[in-house]
Amino acid sequence: MSKFRSRHPRGLAMCFVVALLLLASTCDGGGRHEGPIDGNPPDDPEPTEPLPTEERPGVLNASSLKFSLSPGREEEQMLEGSTLQGSAAIFFVAPGAGSGITGVEFFLDDPTRKRSPMTRDTRAPFDFAGEEQDGQAILYDTRQLADGDHSVTVVVHYTRFHAEAATASFTVANASVPEPAPIPEPMPVPPAPPGLRTVGAWERLFRTAWEREHVTDFLPRSNSTDSWDFYGLAYGIDANTAMYRATGRTVYLDRALLYVNNLVDTARVSSSLPRSQFKDGFLGWASAQSDPAGQEVPLFESYCWRYVTRLLRVIRETPALYANPAYRSQYERLLAFTEKNIFEKWFRRGAEDFIYRSRTHMAAHWAFIAMDLMLMTEDASARRNYQAVFDDINLGLPNANASLRTQLEPHPRHPDAWFWSDRWGSRERPGQDVAHANGVLAFVIEAHDAGLTWTDDDLRRFAVTLDTVIWPREGTYAEYVDGSGKGDGWFNDGLMKLGRYDIALQRRLEQHRAGQNSQFYANGALNVRLLSAPRGP
Repeated sequence: MSKFRSRHPRGLAMCFVVALLLLASTCDGGGRHEGPIDGNPPDDPEPTEPLPTEERPGVLNASSLKFSLSPGREEEQMLEGSTLQGSAAIFFVAPGAGSGITGVEFFLDDPTRKRSPMTRDTRAPFDFAGEEQDGQAILYDTRQLADGDHSVTVVVHYTRFHAEAATASFTVANASVPEPAPIPEPMPVPPAPPGLRTVGAWERLFRTAWEREHVTDFLPRSNSTDSWDFYGLAYGIDANTAMYRATGRTVYLDRALLYVNNLVDTARVSSSLPRSQFKDGFLGWASAQSDPAGQEVPLFESYCWRYVTRLLRVIRETPALYANPAYRSQYERLLAFTEKNIFEKWFRRGAEDFIYRSRTHMAAHWAFIAMDLMLMTEDASARRNYQAVFDDINLGLPNANASLRTQLEPHPRHPDAWFWSDRWGSRERPGQDVAHANGVLAFVIEAHDAGLTWTDDDLRRFAVTLDTVIWPREGTYAEYVDGSGKGDGWFNDGLMKLGRYDIALQRRLEQHRAGQNSQFYANGALNVRLLSAPRGP
């Protein structure tokens, strides 16, 4: 009996302590209480620690506060110690997995949190100024603040009444900054031709793959130092550029620019690449996939860079983008890099070996790049050189009695279609393989749309080649342009772009099941956008 009575008071005391702790947690500034409450306080309770407000290992700190000049939060930088001008996205990035967060509060110039928070956010992404319905961050205009030192404090609330805080200090310096040109609003998308899938419907399909492909494929490739990875990255650059052209949403343009800026940042001086065959002063990349390994490979670079130059030409030919300082500065940086460390590099190393390539599709990549540079450069001498390469590949190669134009002849079984071989001067069947025919068409279509060399009749014949010879019926695909062999129906990188000229072909592509990914969906959207209204840049 005495044992029973001796335990009872301790049980009451324990319940009393738990009740006090629970009461304190509900009264302490909205639940800022460190550590879990589990009903078993330690034998010798320590005083509750203050909220962490300085950097310590394993604890939330200022490095979790970021800023970006893009609504898509690309090219994020640490807010701590930064200098901000104009508008920026300010946001919190949870350390680790970020699980268990129930809310985030932001305080401006109030590190001790004596006032109410400026904003509260209950789900990721956690943005200081909030976010748009499409998930883009709302940019905060720092011109609302006086020039000088400022701070943002974040309080992160977790499950079970746990909270942490951190403060990042930054400087605002807007005195000499002119009013920036506004980021262009998307132009209204005209109605799709009757019976066709709309741009919006294509975009919804695109978004089902967009973020996943970014995280698992395109972003890692853009940060790679092996140029073989640029081959696959080409599709991500094309996809985001095409979707921007279809919708006018700069979040897609920003994603493509992120990839290209990453590529440029990984370039190294050739002389520093251990097994480069050139060892000169141009910037570039080596590849473990070359033979022998570690060499610089022109094909890997040109395959990707044709879509880099197309992206840059979109900025140059869109007045609102070209007038915007953020886009203009990226354009100028990337154009200068391209002119010197892509085109000039491979031209000087040997044009007949590296520019005027032995196969139609490989030369077409350089014709694409030369065309875009010709339309952008302000250097008259360089423009003449780009024009010469463009003309040589289209009309008469210096190292072969052939050209893209003279390769083409009426198809032996379908006179309204084109037949051509990938080997210069050859007329032998089976001709060009369909997989690499995409590379030829990617160039020819853009040249036609720029009003250069290729005619409406040429494109009509290419459309017949796809619609009749290569793809005679659903589920049946040729491997070669003569109609022979068994192909896989992968048209994403060029052939499917023919849908922008032919409503019936575009309708077939809507039902096509091979190769459905972001590049497929983006070019489907661009096709219907161009079918709906006069073509833009």
